Amino acid sequence: MRSATRRRVALRGVVLLAFGLLTFAVAPRGGPASAQEILLVIHADPLLGFSIGVPQDWDRTVSPGGTIGFTGPPLPDSDFRPRCLVIPDTVPDGVDLAVFAEAGELLLRAALTDYTIVRRRPQTINGVPAVVRHYTWRTEGGARFYGVQAQMIRGRLAFTVRCITLNDRPILSAHLPLFERILESFRLTR
Repeated sequence: MRSATRRRVALRGVVLLAFGLLTFAVAPRGGPASAQEILLVIHADPLLGFSIGVPQDWDRTVSPGGTIGFTGPPLPDSDFRPRCLVIPDTVPDGVDLAVFAEAGELLLRAALTDYTIVRRRPQTINGVPAVVRHYTWRTEGGARFYGVQAQMIRGRLAFTVRCITLNDRPILSAHLPLFERILESFRLTR
């Protein structure tokens, strides 16, 4: 009986040590946390059939059209808040990813001033083929933005996951790795 108790105490000590090391490894060390240190909280939408991870301090909203938005805290010295959107859509039979991605491209080109593609690539996100696009644009007032967007289809259900921030080098160095983690967390669940 005594050896079983010792094993439990020893195991509890190992678990607490491991938890302490993990907490130390992900805890911010003064200054802004890196993208890998930020805890992502999973938000699931069983009705639409997806889940996505976003930082725990981001607010969630749902538009009447079904777009789910996640908005981060305001950037330093700015009113702008980074955001990610999950835009669900239904596509007609026969529409594949290439056609859906091209339609998304045409929409961005028509809607955004000085729309410029930084890069576009095929990618697989949790087993689902996607097209990932990085792009920039500006408002008529001159504000410059950077977007990262993934588009994917399963059956007739299509999703666009879009993350947006200011097009500013220090901000991008913090947000792009975070946006990549958010995109990589996206899962189709049905």
